[in-house]
Amino acid sequence: MSIRLKITLWYTSFMVVLVYLVLFFLYSISGNFYQENMSVRLENFVQQNAKEVGYWVSYNTNTNKIEIDLEIGDFVQRRSDMTAFVFNSSGILLKGPNDVYFEEIDFVHDEIQITTVAGQKYIIFDYKDISDPKKPGDYLWIRGVCKVDTELYAGTVGTVIKSATRILPLVVLFASVTGYIMATLMLRPVKKISKAAESISDGDDLSQRINVGRGKDEVHRLANTVDKMIGRLEKSFEAEKSFTSDASHELRTPTGVILAQCEYSLEEEQTVEEYREALTLIQRQARNMSQLISQLLAFTRMEMHTEKINKEPLNLSELIMDTCEDMETVAQKGIALECECGNNIEMEGDPLLICRILTNIISNAYKYGVENGHIWVKAYRDEKYVYVSVKDDGIGIDEKDRTRIFGRFYRADKSRSMERGYGLGLSLALQAAECHGGTILVNSIPGEGSEFVTKLLIKS
Repeated sequence: MSIRLKITLWYTSFMVVLVYLVLFFLYSISGNFYQENMSVRLENFVQQNAKEVGYWVSYNTNTNKIEIDLEIGDFVQRRSDMTAFVFNSSGILLKGPNDVYFEEIDFVHDEIQITTVAGQKYIIFDYKDISDPKKPGDYLWIRGVCKVDTELYAGTVGTVIKSATRILPLVVLFASVTGYIMATLMLRPVKKISKAAESISDGDDLSQRINVGRGKDEVHRLANTVDKMIGRLEKSFEAEKSFTSDASHELRTPTGVILAQCEYSLEEEQTVEEYREALTLIQRQARNMSQLISQLLAFTRMEMHTEKINKEPLNLSELIMDTCEDMETVAQKGIALECECGNNIEMEGDPLLICRILTNIISNAYKYGVENGHIWVKAYRDEKYVYVSVKDDGIGIDEKDRTRIFGRFYRADKSRSMERGYGLGLSLALQAAECHGGTILVNSIPGEGSEFVTKLLIKS
């Protein structure tokens, strides 16, 4: 069964049990309620009659007895199912019908008594009236008797039970239907998750998203988490596919050169010098392959955040100066490298990654620089970021290429530079900058030069 059906069945079962409990409770308390109501009515009836009797009672000094006018005007002997009696202190009936007055039941002042006579249930209430405080030995009893009408009670209770049995099932049905609808609405994101998972499993389409919209409940959080997970999986698979495609494309040429050279060398005998030249070529191509694979792996690790970043307090000024000194040793085309980085610009970062940023950008400036040109390296900071500018007076970058130069394996027009590269340097530099909470900005004028500004967070 589906979850919503299970929830609905459980909810309906609970409501049915609750309905039966309510009916049982109504049946149980209705008898007590009916009896208590009758008892209160009987008490009021007796006490009202006791007041009337008090107005018509006198004390006979000759007989030392209380006398009562038997023609009491406002004394009510019967009211509905209640009957009133007046007795003297000896239990002799003075006023009231003489058919039934329960003389065998003891008098108890201001208390309810329950008795059964010939299978009929009665409620009895006695009230002791002391007419003359000077003669406390003589008094009157006002007794009220109420017949418990079981047929009326059963009819009333039956009517209530019948009404409840008609209404409550409708309530249960309404609750079940609305519960099923609510369960369907609440579990709709789960259904979308299931469909998205099936679609991905059947068609390998990781672009699927659940998109349940806004919401803070558990199901919405689950759906949004699954969306993020699918996004990460898509990114991971795309990175893997891109890595495989790019690596196979870039490795095809050096692999072909190595195989061709090996086949040529094995076809016939070669001189030692020819073998040496062949091995030198193979070695150069193997190094190129090794360098390419290392750069690809480094890029992929940073892209997937699997490369460990060792951030530590460092003096950026010293790091830039050391890097510039190292780059001057491999200067090309007579290009002059000038460095102005101030004193003691400090930040928190990974020195290897920052050095990789500088090396790649400066190498790029050398590669696309002009003969006897210049490269200027400058560093400065504000309250939150440090900025490292690498500016050159080289050939510049066309506007159409500025948004694409950070893509993997992208190289601008080869005719603009005699240097050959893999197009990974700027991509690696940008990834390293993003690992430090920053980015790389580009300003360039074709024919005049370019400026790359690396923005790094001082403390993450």
